[in-house]
Amino acid sequence: MSRVDHERCRDILDAAADIERYVPELGGKYGDMAYDAVVRKLEVIGEAANRLTSAAKALAPKSASEYSGSGQAVRARRRDMVAIMAI
Repeated sequence: MSRVDHERCRDILDAAADIERYVPELGGKYGDMAYDAVVRKLEVIGEAANRLTSAAKALAPKSASEYSGSGQAVRARRRDMVAIMAI
């Protein structure tokens, strides 16, 4: 995996971790800001994922739909990304 792919994977992992921190705040005093932050982090994930090389994408062929539950999907995806980054 290229250094650029490695950095993009790190961006995805960091954004996912940020989302996990922001989600509990969605119903609180700063819910609107938390919502905006989650949306922005999803954009970061999408941008980074779209720019991964074909070689990097081939290392993680599973889609999020194969996991049940959104929290479980994020954690499973993070494990997949960490494994790819170790290559």
